[in-house]
Amino acid sequence: TAVTSLVALGFALLPATAVAAPVPNVAFTGTVTVSGEPAGSHYITNTGTWTASGFVSGTFDVSEKTWFGSGTVHDVSTLTAAGGTITVDVQGRFVSFTAVSAHVQGVWAITGGTGAYANLSGNGDYDATVNRSVQPRIVTESLTGVAEGGASN
Repeated sequence: TAVTSLVALGFALLPATAVAAPVPNVAFTGTVTVSGEPAGSHYITNTGTWTASGFVSGTFDVSEKTWFGSGTVHDVSTLTAAGGTITVDVQGRFVSFTAVSAHVQGVWAITGGTGAYANLSGNGDYDATVNRSVQPRIVTESLTGVAEGGASN
């Protein structure tokens, strides 16, 4: 009928509802020191400490294994606290590289957890600066994004 057609046309002309991007609710920041560069390998190992704030909070001991290739970085970090562990996967790219520093940007995702973090999920933006002027090298890292599930610490 004409009324049905007008109603359908009215709904079709309504503006689409925009889906808002999730508001970041978690941040991990800290430093790690390059602790190993096995001969002949394409990876390094790093250890250090991150502090989490927001949905997850507290201080975590961090152990990382980082692979490099064609300007990209793949990093798997294990964060350990009294409540359990969180595994974070980072995919990044070198955005600048000088004799004294390297800058990496990318994304991160929580890929696993134990204890209080067993059902934790999350993802976001990754930013890191490698201080190449000191030995061992120091990496300052910042991860911001959204997290849900698990039990906040």
